Amino acid sequence: MATSIDYTAEFPVDVERLHGALTDRDYWAARVLAISGEDATVEFGPGPGEHVGKDWFSVRTSHRLTTDELPPALAKFRFADLTLFRNEHWGPVFNGTATGWYSVSIPGTPLDMRGDMKLVPIGSGSGIRYTGELRLKVPLLATKLESFFSAQLIDLIGRVRTFTLTWLTSH
Repeated sequence: MATSIDYTAEFPVDVERLHGALTDRDYWAARVLAISGEDATVEFGPGPGEHVGKDWFSVRTSHRLTTDELPPALAKFRFADLTLFRNEHWGPVFNGTATGWYSVSIPGTPLDMRGDMKLVPIGSGSGIRYTGELRLKVPLLATKLESFFSAQLIDLIGRVRTFTLTWLTSH
């Protein structure tokens, strides 16, 4: 079983301006601190085994998930905190759009998530379209946990959008 992700976050700035933020190291340092907290990490460049083009921007982040942040169905099996890793990769703007991909993993769990991003013009602004699949290899709990994690991802995209709007206003 898998849960599909298809969500677009819209922004009141053009593709070039939004892409500039999404590929700015200062933006990422501030974003990770604001959204994931002081214990989070941010590193630049592709991770081991990740292949991206020479002109691509890559960032890897991690943050701790405490057991009280986990869905009850998973928390009863987990007695320690987990670490969530997110990787995001953006290609250059070409013909008014940019493409990228992302992955999410939580070592020690059967979570597998990977998807694509496309930065496109929308009206007088732009948008990032996120598509992908979230899979949990736990037959009895997969549907419940996939629903939880996909809702968490949509919530995270909303928080990232809010942070990015604030960043764009002040930079």
